Amino acid sequence: GGMGGGVMHQFFGVSGVYLFCALVAGVWLALVWGMVQPRRLSNQVISLGEVGAAQAPSAERALLEIPGVEEAVVVVEEGVAYLKVDTQRLDWARLQAFGAAQV
Repeated sequence: GGMGGGVMHQFFGVSGVYLFCALVAGVWLALVWGMVQPRRLSNQVISLGEVGAAQAPSAERALLEIPGVEEAVVVVEEGVAYLKVDTQRLDWARLQAFGAAQV
């Protein structure tokens, strides 16, 4: 930034620096204009007890079927599932029932 400003000042003067900054700001604005705000997801951890490596994929699929669960990762060594959930849509009763059935 400083070097670019110095070069612009050398060749175009102070007004060139301001024009260059305005151009860069316009390009930045054009790039971010189409961006969408990411969804607000919360992290949840549920205990699964002892889960075998062969059972982990089916447990992940079952968790993903619960409304509001967007991502699920079962860590066999820890006996837990790490979830990203949409708290507005999450079916808490089903999630708690799933966790209770696994322990």
